Amino acid sequence: MAVDSEFADDTVLYVSVEKENLLNLQQSVTEFCDASGALINWDESMGFWVASSFPPEDVPSPGFIWVR
Repeated sequence: MAVDSEFADDTVLYVSVEKENLLNLQQSVTEFCDASGALINWDESMGFWVASSFPPEDVPSPGFIWVR
């Protein structure tokens, strides 16, 4: 499941963290950028991990760093 929230040129996506969801998110963002000409500034992008433990090594990060 994903929820999208946008303001100006910022976008927030809320996604339940399962490996498949993150891979689908990465694919969707790539397709959106290819179709629209938009570019993601990965240097200013973050993934906020909201859980009792930090993400395991096999959880992908589609171009950003995890913070908590």
